[in-house]
Amino acid sequence: MIEQVLISPGYYKMILKAPTIARVSRPGQFAMLKAPGVFLRRPLSIAGVNKDGIEFIYRVVGAGTRELSLLPRESALDIIAPLGNGYEYDLKNRVPLLVAGGTGIASLRFLALSMPVAGVLFYGGKTKNDILPLKEIAARGWKILIATEDGSRGHKGFVTDLLKRHIGAGRPGNMVLYTCGPHGMEKCVSQIAADNNIPGYVSLEEMMACGTGNCQGCAVKTGDSYKMVCSDGPVFNINDICF
Repeated sequence: MIEQVLISPGYYKMILKAPTIARVSRPGQFAMLKAPGVFLRRPLSIAGVNKDGIEFIYRVVGAGTRELSLLPRESALDIIAPLGNGYEYDLKNRVPLLVAGGTGIASLRFLALSMPVAGVLFYGGKTKNDILPLKEIAARGWKILIATEDGSRGHKGFVTDLLKRHIGAGRPGNMVLYTCGPHGMEKCVSQIAADNNIPGYVSLEEMMACGTGNCQGCAVKTGDSYKMVCSDGPVFNINDICF
């Protein structure tokens, strides 16, 4: 491990020294991390890469992430990565709109830092403590719009309120959507995309045990079939998911 820091109450940024994995990782992919003393691995989105390693942003929500947060700097971690597919971003002159909720910012952070052009990032959380530092994204020229449910930072309400307002004031035909976050938020973004005929991609956050499709515990309905979030995704065309 290179670094682990508390970036907001309950949220950590971890950097692991893994240059080989960093070279082949794409935005939207994830890793399965083995926390000490915990049987099942924990899936974490890759939040970024550098020449020395890979970055993760996660929230402590249970035994696995709690154990990860307690690891000292010199720790070695057993990980499987990169897993899953990644985002497609052949933009075709469209403006990218990224919609993140909670820890969904991890996946979209990597995407924003990798895209050849800047667009608009819509970022929502329950309180200001759920809004994590975004200096690197802002430095790339991204416009950032923030919403919190309690109004402690930015717009009071849902991040999808800001998305609807932005689309209504612009030209939907020149936009493309990318979203990652809570199921309810992604469902709303999917409906907004359909209502405005905007193409897009959704990265699903699901509980998973293996990360390779063997346990079939992360199945989601797509049209008239089921797909595994870990092996067929986690990124899907936003029109393909039956929310």
